[in-house]
Order: sequence, then C-alpha cells, then structure tokens
Amino acid sequence: MAEKLKITYATLSDSNEEIHKGYEAGLAEARTLLGASYGNFVDGKWLTDGPTFEKRTPIDGSVVGTFTKGDRNTAKSAIAAAKAAYPAWSARP
Repeated sequence: MAEKLKITYATLSDSNEEIHKGYEAGLAEARTLLGASYGNFVDGKWLTDGPTFEKRTPIDGSVVGTFTKGDRNTAKSAIAAAKAAYPAWSARP
C-alpha cells in the first residue's frame, strides 16, 4: 500500500514574537559562520593542510567560506575511516 502524504502548514502573523525572535537569533548565529575557514573532517580530525578555495554567494558576492581542497589521499583516508567505523555504526539501534 502506498504511503499517505500528509500536508501541513501554519499561518504566521506578526503577533507571534517567539517565532520571529527565534528566526532572528538563528540568522544572527548563521551570520557568525560566514567567511570562516573549513577543512575536511576525516577520522575525527580536521585536515586543513593544502590548497584552499573560496565560495561566494551569488546574492552579493560576499565570502561564504574558505575550504580546504580534498585530494585523492584525503578521499582514500575518508573511505578507510568510514569502512573502519561501519561495524560499530551499523550495530547502533
């Protein structure tokens, strides 16, 4: 039997200050992350050695972040770490 689709929605108004405050707080927090540098997270460690590249938003050209380029060795390390972690993760409820 096909799964039923349930569509829900909420009507929001200016009078719901809690939602607006939460949105503004989340937006402010997200803005603190803009322009930061990020490496590749492999086997529980941040790998930041090597060349980097910038990503910019098409909206205004501002820098979203600077990222470390991964290479073949980074990918091989990530695959090996994932394979090693698979037995424990697949046993989780």
